[in-house]
Amino acid sequence: MDIEKEIIKVIDKKKEKVFDHIVVEKQLNIYLNKNLVFRIMCLPTDIKFLVYGFFFSNGYINEPS
Repeated sequence: MDIEKEIIKVIDKKKEKVFDHIVVEKQLNIYLNKNLVFRIMCLPTDIKFLVYGFFFSNGYINEPS
């Protein structure tokens, strides 16, 4: 997810106001059996795969499916 914001671009000591896209991260809380296991800042896309990967790589599940 991204938003468009006005920024000040500096090149060779010259300032210029321009609009640019800024990436927006969101806080994700991962729970297991109603207990908070992990909190992470991430892009709000493909959350399902991020959570499966987290549980798989930390040994909570045997396979991501």
